[in-house]
Amino acid sequence: MLAIVDSNGAIVNAEVFESGEALASAGKQLKKAMRAPMQGSPREPDSVRASTAELVAALQKAHPKIPITQGHTPELDTVMEAMFEDFGRLLDITHADNPASKKAIKGFIDAASRVYREAPWETIDDESTLIHVTCDALNIHDAVLVV
Repeated sequence: MLAIVDSNGAIVNAEVFESGEALASAGKQLKKAMRAPMQGSPREPDSVRASTAELVAALQKAHPKIPITQGHTPELDTVMEAMFEDFGRLLDITHADNPASKKAIKGFIDAASRVYREAPWETIDDESTLIHVTCDALNIHDAVLVV
């Protein structure tokens, strides 16, 4: 996963990649985050801090005019902690030892497999398409679906 977080901790771009693909796409993802951020207005950062030397090099190659340095990324740590906390609550609800949970988990995996085979990201323009989702049964109202 490659996530781009602004100085306020807001995620402006996030993508999941196969192992090894994130680095090759880093420059493109930063450009996408600047042009069409997930939150806020389009903007160019004054500087960028990346966690590894390889990521710094990839970003510098794609964006030579932006100062890019290597350093700790606590903003991303905060986002990841929140995600793991949410996943932890989900795991508390769906213990694998519970037969009903096993059925739900299998259903989720089957559904995820069908989505992967259909590859909606191949046909949905992720830079201009917003999909709003409402599901009363899950108490979800006007959420944004990320493909």
